[in-house]
Amino acid sequence: MNEDYHLVTENHVNRLEDGICNVQTGVVFLDLIANIEKIGDHLTNIAERVEHNNKT
Repeated sequence: MNEDYHLVTENHVNRLEDGICNVQTGVVFLDLIANIEKIGDHLTNIAERVEHNNKT
């Protein structure tokens, strides 16, 4: 997922630089993407813990 996060972020920054998106919306979008990445990391940690507990 980290690869996707970096790709989405880079593409969005390019849109900001090209003037396709406005800065206010851009900041909100980047914040949203960062939070989705964190949620994905937390879900991965939970899944790994559940898998570990089911093996014991």
